[in-house]
Amino acid sequence: MARKKSKYTIRSDGRIVRTEIIDGKRKYFYGHSDEEVDRKYEEYIRPKVKTLEDVADAWWEKKEPELSVNTVRGYSCAKNRVVSDFGQRECKDITPREIVAWLQKFAAQGYSQKVISNTRCVFKLILDEAFIQGEIDSNPAVSLPYVKGKPRVMRQPASEEDRKKIEKCRKIFPMGAMFYFMLMTGCRKGEAVALQHKNIDRKKKTALITQSCAWDGPKPVIKEPKTEAGIRTVLLPDKLLKILPDGKPEEYVFFPAGLPNRVPLDKMIASFREENGIQATPHQLRHSYASILHSARIDVKDAQVLLGHSTIAMTQDIYTHLENDHLEDVRRQLNDYLG
Repeated sequence: MARKKSKYTIRSDGRIVRTEIIDGKRKYFYGHSDEEVDRKYEEYIRPKVKTLEDVADAWWEKKEPELSVNTVRGYSCAKNRVVSDFGQRECKDITPREIVAWLQKFAAQGYSQKVISNTRCVFKLILDEAFIQGEIDSNPAVSLPYVKGKPRVMRQPASEEDRKKIEKCRKIFPMGAMFYFMLMTGCRKGEAVALQHKNIDRKKKTALITQSCAWDGPKPVIKEPKTEAGIRTVLLPDKLLKILPDGKPEEYVFFPAGLPNRVPLDKMIASFREENGIQATPHQLRHSYASILHSARIDVKDAQVLLGHSTIAMTQDIYTHLENDHLEDVRRQLNDYLG
């Protein structure tokens, strides 16, 4: 039997118990030997080393409620990437060189620039939390060399054939009308879904975009635009205004029975496209509207307002891309003529 010390007592069942006052509370440590009891005591009072996963979980608990539904998905995926490869490491042992090499691995696998930038941003935010908690003295994810991912591919506008098909289907409710609305206004899918009758001014032939629909898992959630530019007035051409139904002010224009869940809406869109031979996606219709504005020689600043872009650079990128496409068409025509 282990030697009994003055700070220990031996229970009737033969176990040794050590009693300590810790933070004003009595704490007991049990074992079958002095060494076992001492080890449990030392483990208890030893400062617990936090892993990056511990810090990431604490950061996420605070950060998630601040994020929009769409941003939560992107941040959550980035957090999972970081935790998957660095979760069991101590934050103080992570070096800038490691982070750069890790991001370069994603670049080599063909990940987009957006994914890599988002992942780097989340890694930095997690390590900011580690700094706040006193786990590190400086953030190794600050001032890293630029890691270039796969270039962003500009979405192509809907084809002329698709545009004609959508116009032909514009009286089919709700998908045909909603597709035509997106084509004629440049509104995003979520903005079209969230449009209410009170937002439409039939006299002025405009619609006020003040909100958008996102999906938290399967359920629809109404959210405000990311930027002030997202709140805007869009123009309603006569042909569009004629096919928009009347309804009560609070009713949703295309979904009078209530906002649809994600999966049923996706199925409705897929069925409409398949049944009518339409290849274009809802977001391509937004680029088609930008193409219409460009062809109509609408000034880029006015186009920015109509599209709800937060910066003119975003609109200018689309206009430049469209201009390049136009010049390429001209080049081909000239080439054909010169033979």
